Amino acid sequence: MANWSGEPAYKQVAEGLRARIRDGRLKVGAQLPSIADLMHEYEVSITVVRMALSELRSEGLIDSHQGKGSFVRAEPSAETKTPPPSPEFAAIMQHLDQVHDDVRRLGDRLDHLEKFVQGEDKPAKRSRRPSS
Repeated sequence: MANWSGEPAYKQVAEGLRARIRDGRLKVGAQLPSIADLMHEYEVSITVVRMALSELRSEGLIDSHQGKGSFVRAEPSAETKTPPPSPEFAAIMQHLDQVHDDVRRLGDRLDHLEKFVQGEDKPAKRSRRPSS
C-alpha cells in the first residue's frame, strides 16, 4: 500500500517494483503483475499504476506490449533517476482514467439494454396513478 510519506504514490509503486527487480524477485524477461493486480496490491488507482509503469519504461527497466503486459528489460542502476512527469502528463493520465471509467459504464448500460431488448430483463414497474 502506498503510504503518506510525502512521496507521490506513483513513485512509491515504481520504487517497490524497482526493489523487486533489484533483489531478483523479478528477473530480466519476467512479466510484471497486471495493472489490476498492482492496483489491488498497492491500493491505488489505475492512474497511479500507469504513471509508475511509465516511469520504469522511461528508465529503460521495462517494456510494455499492448494486450500482453509489462516485462522486465534491465536491472536498475544505483543512480537511476528520472524527472517527474509533467503536470500535462498527469492531467492526460487522469483524463484517460475518466474515459476508461465512462466507457466501462457505457458497456454496462449497453449490456443491460441488450438483455432488456431480448426479454431477459424486465423494466422496473412504474406505479400507475388512478385516473381521475
